[in-house]
Amino acid sequence: EFEVSQKLGFLGSWAENLWVFANYSTQKKSANQDATGKLGATAENYGAGGLAFDAKRWQVRLNATWRDDNITRDLGEYPLWDSEGEEIGTTTIFEYEPAEWRLDASATYRINERYSIFASGRNITNTRTIRKYFDSEGVMPEYSQVFDHRYFGFQWTIGVRASF
Repeated sequence: EFEVSQKLGFLGSWAENLWVFANYSTQKKSANQDATGKLGATAENYGAGGLAFDAKRWQVRLNATWRDDNITRDLGEYPLWDSEGEEIGTTTIFEYEPAEWRLDASATYRINERYSIFASGRNITNTRTIRKYFDSEGVMPEYSQVFDHRYFGFQWTIGVRASF
């Protein structure tokens, strides 16, 4: 795991309120790996990063997150046949989600010590989640691999925060 953040004030007074940040996480695979070398239902690599502005009254943040390919389920072994109907071996079929990116943004304006207004957007680029099948022998044709497209949309939240 790796994480870094850096204030950008060294670039000059125009950047004194800017920060950049990033993190990355990877997981070692254990003895129960499947045929693809990945653990079931666990993405191997995660990352995030962004840019933040933090001044007296304003806080603005832009975050990007990334997830590596993620095997979600081992569907088991299935027989393979030649053109004459003779079984010639087996292949293992998996469900997986290809790598994806998401972008979030938020802003807060502090009116005074007690009140602030805020807005935040999650998945502002409306990234979709795709789920696919693939097989360990690579014989499944491309047209039959995609089985699920999910669009979760983006979510905006706007409000007033009060402290008493």
